[in-house]
Amino acid sequence: MIRGSKIGLRARHEADIPVFHDLLYNDVATRSRQDPRPWQPVPPGSAHSPFAATEPSDTTAPFSVVELGSQGWLEFRHPAITHH
Repeated sequence: MIRGSKIGLRARHEADIPVFHDLLYNDVATRSRQDPRPWQPVPPGSAHSPFAATEPSDTTAPFSVVELGSQGWLEFRHPAITHH
């Protein structure tokens, strides 16, 4: 984990995926503003979820941002690290 004074960056955990999918992917307005591809419904737990666990890659670095001293998720992936 990379730690700052208030937040930390850590590897994405399997338990993060349903949270991201529900709060981020299912928010159609927000999702459509950050991704040029058309939004399509994807059931929770699907391998097609954009947050599903993937093999390590040179083009993407999935991580979770957590508030230190809590388990509140703030973010899921830095857009400068993700390449489509």
